[in-house]
Amino acid sequence: MDIFQFDKEQITRHIEYELKTTQKFKEPLNYVIKGLQRLKNSMTIESLDKKIDLNKVKENKGKNYSWSTFTYGNVTLVVRRYQQHLTIFTKVVKNSDANERRHKIEYGAFTLKTNFEKFGDKHDEMMDKYWNNPFIDLNVIIKNLLKLLLEKDGSVHWVWNSATLKRPDHVEIKLIFSDNTISSIDNFAFCMEELSTIYLELFAESTMIQKLKEYKNKVGEKLNKYYTIGKVITKRDKDDYYHSVGMTLIKNDSKESNFQDIYSLTRYYFDSIFQDKIYFYQGEVYVQGGNLKVGEAVTYKEEDLSDEVFLFKETYPKENFIPLVKY
Repeated sequence: MDIFQFDKEQITRHIEYELKTTQKFKEPLNYVIKGLQRLKNSMTIESLDKKIDLNKVKENKGKNYSWSTFTYGNVTLVVRRYQQHLTIFTKVVKNSDANERRHKIEYGAFTLKTNFEKFGDKHDEMMDKYWNNPFIDLNVIIKNLLKLLLEKDGSVHWVWNSATLKRPDHVEIKLIFSDNTISSIDNFAFCMEELSTIYLELFAESTMIQKLKEYKNKVGEKLNKYYTIGKVITKRDKDDYYHSVGMTLIKNDSKESNFQDIYSLTRYYFDSIFQDKIYFYQGEVYVQGGNLKVGEAVTYKEEDLSDEVFLFKETYPKENFIPLVKY
């Protein structure tokens, strides 16, 4: 038998090159950014010379955690908060032209946690203080954090170093990943799972509902070889719950029917509902259509490259590309 050898890099290489997670997460993150901004769960920081209070942001609140975005110039932070534990995704456009085919954008993530044990006798008092002001510690470091990201050309690698990014003694910061370098496999899996959850949720509450409207007049028609389209509901009920929005699927063989809400349709029936391919670019959803125009979104005709979306240039040979339009 071979000598047993194991290195963490075996897993990180698999994540990067086989699963391609460090590439695939980018457009879902961009979609989440757009979605949170559309819902006004965001804040734009205009200047670093003025006082910044991130607690003024209106968070997108779930049962156990909340999401929000903060933007300063070319820097965007996406924050997932569970009490005083923050998971922070970073996106930094490294040049002024974000429309190049190969975007010069740096991504990363880290955690920020408040250790209340270090407050000693003031533990309970500080817990109460942080309850309504969860971004107290992020407020303390936000200006230096934004400057650091800009000075280091978008790299979040240096946030772990207290000499580079000063923080109060009770604040613990751990790097998750920077670009393609994964620092913590556990935290990387956690943050990607959480990103997937909010992404599917926002997609269901927006794009899936938009798609369902196309089925309103197709009740009774075959959806595919397994299901027939039943009742389609695209409006929330009086309690404003999205769980009432969805489609009844009728089994073709048994005529048994089951109502699937938009979350279930997104997670388990995506290919059945979206039978025509959709594309993602800079957080927007696209479909095939329109004409080839300079500065408009396109993809390759070649099947192996057909997931890549970029802006068409005059120098590109038209016969190699498919025009796309926003959905």
